[in-house]
Amino acid sequence: MQEETFGPVLAVLKYSTIDEAIALANDHQFGLSSVLYTENYRTAMKVSNSIEAGELYINRTPADPYQGFHSG
Repeated sequence: MQEETFGPVLAVLKYSTIDEAIALANDHQFGLSSVLYTENYRTAMKVSNSIEAGELYINRTPADPYQGFHSG
């Protein structure tokens, strides 16, 4: 989970609490973008305020064109 992976790969890592998941997600060198899937509004708000990444996608994948504008 510490190396940038190229290819059709989905990294999966188990966690016990949302705070542990946030800590794992923030344990990075670059933090370019992240994705969160949840049905819980409070979880979405907690993660969006706690995640250390340039972009956070909630309940969708980053489908913007690579040459397109990306906001942080």
